[in-house]
Amino acid sequence: GSQTWMSKNLAIDDGQGGIYTQTVNYGQGDVTEYYYTWDAAVRVADTVQGWHLPSVNEWNTLVDAVGYAYIAGTKLKSTYGWDSGNGDGSYAFAAFPSGLRSWGNFNGLGTKTAFWTSIENSSSQAYQSCFGTGNSVQTNSSYAKVNSCSVRLVKDSE
Repeated sequence: GSQTWMSKNLAIDDGQGGIYTQTVNYGQGDVTEYYYTWDAAVRVADTVQGWHLPSVNEWNTLVDAVGYAYIAGTKLKSTYGWDSGNGDGSYAFAAFPSGLRSWGNFNGLGTKTAFWTSIENSSSQAYQSCFGTGNSVQTNSSYAKVNSCSVRLVKDSE
């Protein structure tokens, strides 16, 4: 569509807390993944000039541009690293199965990944977009803000 997305997850630690890292290996060398609480994701995204944390609608626009929700996972996931259901490389988005950090523990490595959106659901919850081992993407899953997800930014409109 008309959007430009970062091709990699955000990897900035501003030293103000709410950011966690984990070194993972998807079969092609070690990678340090960054996981942000929702407050940290909003804070750090605001420091990246020309880019912003995407809304649920912007995630929906991305998913619609590559097909529809039931095949978008295949189109947007990385071509390796998933325990099952690798992507097909149609786009350079390449979502890796970095899992997430929930209630102090990392989980889901190899089987899922989740990205924060800019939209709050309540004072304690915000929406995330989730990829799992299947072909689909869920763009409006509510998640506790104190937990940590990956972040992709979308370029500001001109």
